[in-house]
Amino acid sequence: MFKLCLFGELRMTIRKKYQTVAWTVTGIWAFAILLLSTLPASAFPKTAIANLDKVIHFGEYIFLSLFVAHGFKYAKVSLVNNSLFTLILAGGYGILMELTQLYIPGRSTSFEDVIANLAGVACGIV
Repeated sequence: MFKLCLFGELRMTIRKKYQTVAWTVTGIWAFAILLLSTLPASAFPKTAIANLDKVIHFGEYIFLSLFVAHGFKYAKVSLVNNSLFTLILAGGYGILMELTQLYIPGRSTSFEDVIANLAGVACGIV
């Protein structure tokens, strides 16, 4: 009985460590998105590839949603709630970052960027 209790506590400790790592990675990734979203437009090179920024938005947010969902996994959240919380958290962050660009010189909010962000979140959830 005593050994089972220790094993359960050990499992809980390991779960907490994984959860801490998962949310730390999520926070670092969200901070990287924040930094990229608040740089002036002049900081980015011009490219001849059409809609490359939409692909980049999609990629940023597919990984953000994967990291967020992974963090909720260790909190023992049901799959449906995990998906819903991830959509709200990562999707809301994508919308917030687009609105933040209204106040950055040389940047603008784009509905297409919001769609790319939300599409990335949705694909990350699936």
